[in-house]
Amino acid sequence: MCEKNNETFLEDYCEEAFAEFVSDLQLSLEANNKDYKNLNKQRFKILDDYPNVREIIENGSCESLNSEEVKALMTYISLMDSCSIIVEKELFLKGMKEVCCLLKN
Repeated sequence: MCEKNNETFLEDYCEEAFAEFVSDLQLSLEANNKDYKNLNKQRFKILDDYPNVREIIENGSCESLNSEEVKALMTYISLMDSCSIIVEKELFLKGMKEVCCLLKN
C-alpha cells in the first residue's frame, strides 16, 4: 500500500515538474528562438483580429464562423502545430543531452 502511494506521489511530482519545465522552455524559446517568437506573434494576431476564433480557442464555444474566420482558425491550428514541433524538438534534444551526461558518468 505504501509503495502505491509513493508511486502516485512521484508521478504527480514528475507531472508537475515536467509541466513547469515545459513552461520554462516555452518562455526561453519565446525569448531566444526567432522562428518560435514569429509563430506566436502570428497566432496572437489571429486571436486579436478574429474575436470569434478567440472565443473558440479560449472558451470552446461560438455561434458560427464565416469562411474568413474558418480560414483564420485553420491557420491558427497550423501555427500551433508548428510551435509544438519546435517545443518537442527542443525537449528531445535536452533529453538526449541529459542521457549523454548520465552515460559519461
